[in-house]
Amino acid sequence: MLVTSFGIQVPLIILIVYSVYSNPQGYESTVKILVSTVVASVLGTAFTLYVLYYLLAPVSLASRKLREYITDKKIPDLPTFYKDGAGQLMSDVQYTVSHLDKLIRSLEKTSSTDYLTGISNRFAAETRLKGDIARSSRNEHKMTLVLLDIDDFKKINDKYGHDIGDFCLKHVVNIIKSNIRESDWIARWGGDEIMLMLFDSDEMYASNVLERISVSLEENSIPNSLGYIKITISVGVTQFESEYDFEKYFKKVDTSLLEAKRRGKGQIVYSSKLGKGNIV
Repeated sequence: MLVTSFGIQVPLIILIVYSVYSNPQGYESTVKILVSTVVASVLGTAFTLYVLYYLLAPVSLASRKLREYITDKKIPDLPTFYKDGAGQLMSDVQYTVSHLDKLIRSLEKTSSTDYLTGISNRFAAETRLKGDIARSSRNEHKMTLVLLDIDDFKKINDKYGHDIGDFCLKHVVNIIKSNIRESDWIARWGGDEIMLMLFDSDEMYASNVLERISVSLEENSIPNSLGYIKITISVGVTQFESEYDFEKYFKKVDTSLLEAKRRGKGQIVYSSKLGKGNIV
């Protein structure tokens, strides 16, 4: 936009300078020329910039929708019925992202490992969780489900870039892995959400584990060119009860996580301490 505006103004600036120095008709005539030239210049520039903004709007929209998919895995809803160049761009972006997302989800179902962090993916986590629920219902084994996410993860991506965001996610995973037992499991549930299953544990044990993780994150900020990135996590925790099926167990821990995020950064919420009005 600025380059275009500058390019438009250069000939007019030259014309103004020429008129001032070469006009033999005196001061008043020169002023009239200057005023009319400036007004025409402003109006012409405004019109040109408006038209350019209108023409580039589809490109900006496509860019924004791509960023939403990269950050939040939100499928674009771009129009696909325009036939000009910009419309074809939006149509191509819509088609490519939609089909790419379907392919990724299909591949995830055939794999049990998250490609970025190396831990279990959501498909594997669902399978393991359903099996754990069935076994614990029969054997009455204690287990605690934890669902957490990184506070302000989208802001980290926007400020530092997705490479740093990915590094932060892997950093959190490594710290969690170093603070749980080999018998427990960890999975990437989606985006920056991470699920933990702590076996043979009660809320006291889970509290100790999460305290160690929080302290370790605080002591191991991530250095970068702008200083240090201090990572905190919001956490929901739910102890297994014999009447829980998969949907109810997950709903409990998800509701706890939502409440933790509502309360602010670095909060841990236990479903047992929520009122009945908070649990659906």
